[in-house]
Amino acid sequence: MTQNTRVITQTEFSLDVSYKVFYSTKDPVPIDEMVSALLAIERILKRAPRVFSAVTGVPIEKLRSMFKRLFLVVSLKILS
Repeated sequence: MTQNTRVITQTEFSLDVSYKVFYSTKDPVPIDEMVSALLAIERILKRAPRVFSAVTGVPIEKLRSMFKRLFLVVSLKILS
């Protein structure tokens, strides 16, 4: 008796989406406010795989979001 074996190959695709946020103010923004804003963006981005899968029917394995550039201004007030 022979057994039929079916081999299924799976192809992995990667989609890189560029999302630019440009935030400019006259006065520097405190770090805690910036962190709060970035965490809000992260919460929105975490929903993206579920939404993309629902629209396309393609299962998404993971989402990775990272910084490319960050500019930090530090000022010191000197006591006299």
